Amino acid sequence: MVISIFVTMEAADIVDFDDVIEECNSSFSIPTDYLTSFNSTGSLPDVTDKTGMCFLRCFYEKSGFIKNWKLSDVKIRKYMWPATGDSMEVCEQEKNKELNACVRLYAIVKCLMLRAIVDARNKPV
Repeated sequence: MVISIFVTMEAADIVDFDDVIEECNSSFSIPTDYLTSFNSTGSLPDVTDKTGMCFLRCFYEKSGFIKNWKLSDVKIRKYMWPATGDSMEVCEQEKNKELNACVRLYAIVKCLMLRAIVDARNKPV
């Protein structure tokens, strides 16, 4: 009995990113190069149109990376990058600066991405 509970908990922690992307893209369709740009620069190429920001909000919420404006330290470290130092705490505070939910989430994840990119560049080879 304990084994099945453990397996259930492990299965609940698995994220099928293809399903999440497909679901979010059905509501907030964005070009693939938007995600490529975001992953390499920490910014979306077009911030006047909120569709990209809403896609990111959908993705982060459906993936379980954020819930009720609280970042999931475990999931982010497991699936995305080893966020260092106080990145999670600092970036969560970005939520206080925006009223629009999509813009608010974008501010949080942009902060995380920029900090991760800078950390990666500053690590000795």
